[in-house]
Amino acid sequence: LKLDGGVQGNEEKGFVQDLGNQELVQWAFQYIDRDSEVLDLCSAPGGKSLALAANGFQVLATDLSKNRLLKVEENRNRLSLQEKIKIQDWDQIWNSDRKWKTIWID
Repeated sequence: LKLDGGVQGNEEKGFVQDLGNQELVQWAFQYIDRDSEVLDLCSAPGGKSLALAANGFQVLATDLSKNRLLKVEENRNRLSLQEKIKIQDWDQIWNSDRKWKTIWID
């Protein structure tokens, strides 16, 4: 169902993902290594993380705003993607020595 400025799929009422973001995620699928976890640094409200997870990617989502990160958690849980999307506080990731093959930042 096309809406002004975006698309609404099978999500519950109130969740609309911008069409440009959906197309960007679809384009990126051909370049992202499916065997590595994707770090989504600016994940709130979670549209790109949800799209990646729904297409088989493992995602670690974070956002500088803890309040906005709660929206990512709410959307992840509502769509039953807990196995695909982990959520971690920004400070934990920023202070980590972990190396990332794929980082999504927008």
